[in-house]
Amino acid sequence: MKKNTTLAFVGLLALALTFGLTGCPEEKGGGDDNKPTVTSAAYDVGTGVLTITGTNFTVDGTSPVDGLELTKITLGGIPLTAATTVSTSTATAISITVAGTDKTAVDGSTGFDTNGVKTDALALADGWYTGADAVAAKDVTVSGYGIAITAAVGEVVRLTKVGTDAVKYLNAGATGIGDEPVALTTALNGSKEITGIASTEKWAVEVLPAATIKTSSGSGAITINSSTADDIVRITKFSDGSVVYSNAGGTGTVAYPVKMNDSVTAVTSGANNAKFLVEVFEDTGSAGVYSIVTNASTVSHTLTTTEGSALRSTVVTTAGTAYQYVAPGDTATALQATLVLQSATANTTYTGNSTDNYLTEKIPAAKFLEVVRSF
Repeated sequence: MKKNTTLAFVGLLALALTFGLTGCPEEKGGGDDNKPTVTSAAYDVGTGVLTITGTNFTVDGTSPVDGLELTKITLGGIPLTAATTVSTSTATAISITVAGTDKTAVDGSTGFDTNGVKTDALALADGWYTGADAVAAKDVTVSGYGIAITAAVGEVVRLTKVGTDAVKYLNAGATGIGDEPVALTTALNGSKEITGIASTEKWAVEVLPAATIKTSSGSGAITINSSTADDIVRITKFSDGSVVYSNAGGTGTVAYPVKMNDSVTAVTSGANNAKFLVEVFEDTGSAGVYSIVTNASTVSHTLTTTEGSALRSTVVTTAGTAYQYVAPGDTATALQATLVLQSATANTTYTGNSTDNYLTEKIPAAKFLEVVRSF
């Protein structure tokens, strides 16, 4: 009897040590030290990715996909549904791709129509993740509205709208657009909301180096970076956005593109102490980005598929200058006022007339960016 009592005592002591001193065997997320915690949240409108950062999202090697309850997550007052998926996860971050009707509702919710910190925009109900407590309200940093531009202070950003003949420039603070080139006073690295650019519009975004900005001397001379025979020098005046070209000898300007007849280090602008945007184009032929065409020659570029390249062809007479565009297709029979993206891979060609000169620029697909806004 004494022996059995001793064995029973030992057994009870073992159970007490297992459950009383150490607690129940730990489950995923169990124990205060291992409970998931949330430190911040961010939502990118452009990609639809909601990133929740914190700790203990992975316990014992188990993926948080198995422990996440999407329907217990509310973003911008909108409960998420099966339309949303978990795209990636780590021990300190969960990325959720908000899609379909969820994204439409979230992007249109109050306070989610601009970039910035949205107060108390994320709510997590009890059990949103196995072992996690409820989070009544968490701020969400919203980004992705506007148009993605990377440019440094001093550079010029030229914007050309697809489907129109609009050529604009960012203002100094990158808050709006205008007809005249302006050097940036603020650096850009990511999505930027810009007054004058509306929802779902597509623009070709070209960042022109600070070195292309020149101020003419008291005698009207503009120093240029380099120019050899057969180069073309395009000069855009800051004060009014007017475009002219250096004449063949660099002694003045003309309204149409002309090949230089020799190397020139400065161009006479006709305006003293004025600011200009100076671009030097080298003839690289049909395989390159630029082609210089004179007197009924043919220009040819290989353009990529949809979202693809386009050709801006400055084809002018002495009556004046304007940007014009080559229509998409294997053979363009005429130029048009509107910039149109290439719809399929093609070797686009255009043959000019016998009197005009041409500067044809290939605008690569990567430069075409869509504006992301919900209104």
